[in-house]
Amino acid sequence: MSPVEPKKDREEFKLIKSGDIDVYVKSKINASNDTLFVKYKKVLFSEKLIVEGIVF
Repeated sequence: MSPVEPKKDREEFKLIKSGDIDVYVKSKINASNDTLFVKYKKVLFSEKLIVEGIVF
């Protein structure tokens, strides 16, 4: 699978690499303890990415 990069305003995103996974996060996002958790969840036919650690 090829990586999907932001098409517009690429400078507004930070690239975070974790193993084989590339995650693009908006630069203005504040993370609790400078850590974000990205989880994949599949239940029956529903697939979700869950992000934890964003400070509002």
